[in-house]
Amino acid sequence: MAPDDLKEIVQLAQRTPSWANSQPWQVYIATGQTLEKIKAHHLAAAQQGVSGNSDFPVAHRTQWGQQAQENMAKWGQELQSYLGDQMPQMSAAQAHLFNAAALVYLVLPQGATDWSVYDLGAFGQTLMLAAADKKIDSMPAYEIVRYPDAVRKLMGIPAN
Repeated sequence: MAPDDLKEIVQLAQRTPSWANSQPWQVYIATGQTLEKIKAHHLAAAQQGVSGNSDFPVAHRTQWGQQAQENMAKWGQELQSYLGDQMPQMSAAQAHLFNAAALVYLVLPQGATDWSVYDLGAFGQTLMLAAADKKIDSMPAYEIVRYPDAVRKLMGIPAN
C-alpha cells in the first residue's frame, strides 16, 4: 500500500467535524516490519488461546438490548449463509488480521471525554469512506485491537 495514499486518507478524514473542534486523537499506521511483528504476535497469542484485553470492555451479546441482540443474530445468520463452509477461512483470516496491507490505530489520550470517543467514531467512519473513495477496502474489527499492550509496545504508542 502506497504511503502517500495512507497520508491522503488521513488528511481527508481530518476534515471530520469534532465537538468543540478538540480532535485529541492520534493516528498510528502499521506497515512493513512493524505490521509483520504485530501479525506474528497476534497469531501466536490467538493460537495459544490468550484472552483478549482490549482497552474498551467487551460486552457479551446477552448484555446488549433486545434490538441489538436481534441485529447481531441476524448478521451472524447472514454471514453463515453467505460464507457457508468457508467460515473456517474467516476464522483463519481473523487470526492473521485479515491479511491487511496496513493497520490503522486511532488513539485517544487517557481522560478524553465521552464526546471525544463520539468524535473519534465519526473520524473513523470518514477515514473508511476516504479509503473506499480510493478503492481501498477497510473495516473496523475487534480482532485488530484484541492485544493492545503488544500493539503499543511494537508501535511505540505511549501508555497514556
